[in-house]
Amino acid sequence: MFPIWPILWGSSSLPKIKTKPGFLNRRKFLMASAGGLFTLANGNHQAQREIAVQVHRILSDAEIPPIIACADMHVGGTGSTLDAPKFTRAIEHARAEVLKYTQQTPIVCVAGDFACSANLVAHTTPESFGDFYDVFAHIARIYPIIGSRWNHDVKLSGWSDIENKLSSSVSFLWKTDKKETFWDGFQILGLPDFNSQSALYTDDLMTKFLHSINAHAGISFVLCHDPDGVDFFEKWCQKNGHKVLQSTLFFCWHTHGWLIGYPFFDKLVAQKTPLHLKSDYVRGTYQSPLWPHVKTVVSVGIGSYLEASFRYGAAMPTIHAFVSGNSSRLSEVESIILTK
Repeated sequence: MFPIWPILWGSSSLPKIKTKPGFLNRRKFLMASAGGLFTLANGNHQAQREIAVQVHRILSDAEIPPIIACADMHVGGTGSTLDAPKFTRAIEHARAEVLKYTQQTPIVCVAGDFACSANLVAHTTPESFGDFYDVFAHIARIYPIIGSRWNHDVKLSGWSDIENKLSSSVSFLWKTDKKETFWDGFQILGLPDFNSQSALYTDDLMTKFLHSINAHAGISFVLCHDPDGVDFFEKWCQKNGHKVLQSTLFFCWHTHGWLIGYPFFDKLVAQKTPLHLKSDYVRGTYQSPLWPHVKTVVSVGIGSYLEASFRYGAAMPTIHAFVSGNSSRLSEVESIILTK
């Protein structure tokens, strides 16, 4: 599938403030025109495939440790330009950004899809994961790593072998009741993939998940592959009269910032069918419509499983750094307010 009019969103960096996407305004039209011409001229190569770093300042009732978070690696996908050296450089680049604001050791969250398991493209094998095993072992000697497996991972026949080899370096949140607590006021939780495991989103799971957040006197950082899972959880709470009482930040991905750029259709995402209409969540930071202390960051990820056409005209791959504090330098970056 070839896009009729590709546009390049965020060719140098992602905008700091985003709202739910809608039709193109004047600014977006200018971006679309310039980006489309640039994309056609350069063949969608380097500008699309370098990994950017976006820094977020967390303003909350409690401090959080610095976090480096990335997702959607799709190692071994057809045409993918993500390799072990590029991944290592991206982590180091994010660490350099964190050091501008704090000397504390960050937590690294690699939030699936580690692997690629899409039709008509190369599947990741334990062998093709290759140098990434050594890279994760190296990172784990410096930073704790929290991982989660999602739709491409769980569908991959060889994933269990890959996970076993990574388990000495990565702590996987593969159980819905598992969490990681690093500071007294901070925990990391995980939710199943809504796209491929929506049957798991039962009343029992939602009740337990809500309890895990509300029973924790601090901030919850939640890895949730498909942002539609966040939408389901919020609507479930509203329907049943429940409230999220503690500050919560969801980190999602899956949309790839929408994979193919078409003007006037911000919700158009290439997915299972050639063109699949997604929810309002595409990329950026979203305020919960129910609670001021709950927000969702939707990442565009750092890889893709068919780089030659997917990501055509989409936002460039991005790794995220989350820091808290009142450094004057932090006023330069996007602020996410979680204060109740």
